[in-house]
Amino acid sequence: MKLAFRIGGVILLCFLWLYAIIELAKGVISKGDLSFPSNLEDVSELASALQHQTELQPYHVLSLFILAYLWKQAFAIPGSVLLNVLAGALFHYYGLILVCILRFIYL
Repeated sequence: MKLAFRIGGVILLCFLWLYAIIELAKGVISKGDLSFPSNLEDVSELASALQHQTELQPYHVLSLFILAYLWKQAFAIPGSVLLNVLAGALFHYYGLILVCILRFIYL
């Protein structure tokens, strides 16, 4: 029973952490709605919205991307392929290295 409460607490903490990061990002990003992409058009729109922010605040966008990628991997949510494409659009060659490192965490 205690284990169930601990797991539930960790999941709740993860939800709150994701919500806080996204709300902070919404205050910074003025274009479009910030959500997980579901098709290539969404990836293109999100990349164009985040491209300017990547130049201004690269660590904020990087932390948001890392959190979103790990979130999708941890809970086996489909669509991490689209995040791979987004990493390439935002971080170019470094996006490939980043995605490989993040994927290696969940092997």
